Amino acid sequence: MNKNQGFTLIELVIVIVILGILAATAAPKFIDLSSDARISTLEGMKGALSSGTDMIYAKAVINQKTQGEDSIVVGGVTIELHSGYPTGAWNNSMRYIVGLDSVAFSTSNSTVCDNEWCGRGNQTSISSGITTSGSVVIGKVYPRGYSFDDECGVYFINYRDGNKPVVGLETDDC
Repeated sequence: MNKNQGFTLIELVIVIVILGILAATAAPKFIDLSSDARISTLEGMKGALSSGTDMIYAKAVINQKTQGEDSIVVGGVTIELHSGYPTGAWNNSMRYIVGLDSVAFSTSNSTVCDNEWCGRGNQTSISSGITTSGSVVIGKVYPRGYSFDDECGVYFINYRDGNKPVVGLETDDC
């Protein structure tokens, strides 16, 4: 007897349908990886900002500069302090914490960043709804392609009350 080996048309259609169902359920999990990568990068920046803040505070404690407004020289640059912690100013504080010395502050909240990172300080609110008053200011570092107004960045708030500044993430627009 002569046996034909191979797949029937029905078997091939069933396999194609099964592969289609698998692709339809698995593909969405892998499509939006750029957002996850961007958020991971922001988490790295948040860690750098937190670590830099801790190191500057440690140096301020050693130099007895933990009361009120003051400044400290780190790596040849002067960093503004309040209660021993860096302030929320971009030009005299935040950019030096994360090694963005050459990055000038953004002149507008809506200016889109064309560097790897951009920043803005001395603000009283951010897009995610956090607001401050009085001498409390917010600074923010955000990646290329985004602006201060977008909810994609790392914010820094020194409440100027002696407590450690708050460092957090805005990720809704990432």
